[in-house]
Amino acid sequence: MLKVILIDDKLNSLNKLEELLEENFDVEIVGKFVEANKALEESFMLKPELAFIEIEMDQINGIELAKKMEYFLEGMKIVFISNSDKYALNVFEVHTLDYILRPLNIQKLSRAINRIKNCSNNGRDNLIKDREKIECFGDFKVTTSDRIVLPLSSKVQELLAYLLLNIGSHVEKWSICENIWPMCNPEKAEQNLHTTIYRLKKIIEKYKFDLDINSERGGYRLQYSGYCDFEFFENFIKKSILVSKYNVDKFLDLVDLYKGELFEKMNYNWSSSYSQRYARYFSGISKSVAAYYIKDKNLDGALEVLYKLTNILQYDEEGHEMILEIYIKKEDRASFLKNFENLKELLKKDLGLEPIVSIKKLKDKFIDGKFNDNKC
Repeated sequence: MLKVILIDDKLNSLNKLEELLEENFDVEIVGKFVEANKALEESFMLKPELAFIEIEMDQINGIELAKKMEYFLEGMKIVFISNSDKYALNVFEVHTLDYILRPLNIQKLSRAINRIKNCSNNGRDNLIKDREKIECFGDFKVTTSDRIVLPLSSKVQELLAYLLLNIGSHVEKWSICENIWPMCNPEKAEQNLHTTIYRLKKIIEKYKFDLDINSERGGYRLQYSGYCDFEFFENFIKKSILVSKYNVDKFLDLVDLYKGELFEKMNYNWSSSYSQRYARYFSGISKSVAAYYIKDKNLDGALEVLYKLTNILQYDEEGHEMILEIYIKKEDRASFLKNFENLKELLKKDLGLEPIVSIKKLKDKFIDGKFNDNKC
C-alpha cells in the first residue's frame, strides 16, 4: 500500500483530498498537516513515498517546502496542487510527479497514482540517476550520487567535455581528433581517440554513471539523461520567459548556477565559441533580473545581481553602466565615483581602452549634479 502524506493549510481542502484518496485508491495516509513546520518535523519519521502538497500556503510556498523535505526524504515523489497554472515552470525544481489544478477529481488523482506505480521498482537506481550531476561552469566536475568526483585524466576529461557539448548528436571522429589532438598526425590521433574512449567507458562502467557512448559509423554519440548545468541553463533560455514576480526566484537560481565561464579552468581552445555563447546568456539573464528589480524599486537586489555579473564578466560595460545608473538613483556619489574609477582603471590597464560613450555621459551628468531626474 502506498504511503502518502497530505499538506495544505486549509483544513477543508485537506479533508476533501483525504476523502477522495481513501475512498478510491489503495493508499495509506500516514500523515496530514495544516502546518508546514510540523510536516517537516514529522515526515522524516513517517517516510512517505508520495506527498500531495498545496503550493499556495500562507506560511510557506509549497515548492519551497518540497525543497526542504527532499534533503531528508530520499525517493519521495511529489504531487503539487494549485488553483493556478502559474507555477508550472517552477515545480520541476524538485522531483515532481504531477501538477494538479483544482477542482480535484478522481481522474486527476488517478493519473498521479498511476504514474508512481509505473515508476521503476528499482527506485534507488532512479534516485541515483537523479542525483548524478555534471558541472561545467567554472570548473568541470562529474559527480555521482555519493558525491564522488569521477577520476578523469586530462584527455579523458577533455573528450567527455567535447562529447557533452554535442549530447545526442553524432560526432565525427575527424572532428574529435582535430580538436583534442591537433598536433598529432591523423593515424596517431585516431589511435589516441580509441584508447581514450576505452578508458572513459571503463570509468563510466566502474562508477555506474548514467552515460552511454555509442560507436557509430565514422564517429560517436553520447547519451545522458541526468543533470548537466549548461544543458539546464540552455533549456531554460529557450523557453524565452520574461522575468516576473512569479518566477524571479527561478531566474536567480539560474544566475547562481553560472559559477564562471564554460570550462573556464580547463582552457580548452575549441570551447571558446561555446563559452562566449553561455556568457552572453548569463549576461542577458542577469540584466533582465536587475531591470525587473529596478522597476520594482528593489535597487539593492539589482546591485547584488549586477555585482555578480561584473565580478565574473569583468568587461561587461553594460552591467557596469547599470550599476552606475542605480547609484545615481540612490544619489550615492561616493559609490558612483568609486565604481566609475575602478572600471576606468580596469579597462585602461587590461585593454588599453576608455569606458564607452554612454558611461562617460553618466560621469558628465554626475559632475553637473543632475541627480534628481532619475531618468537615466
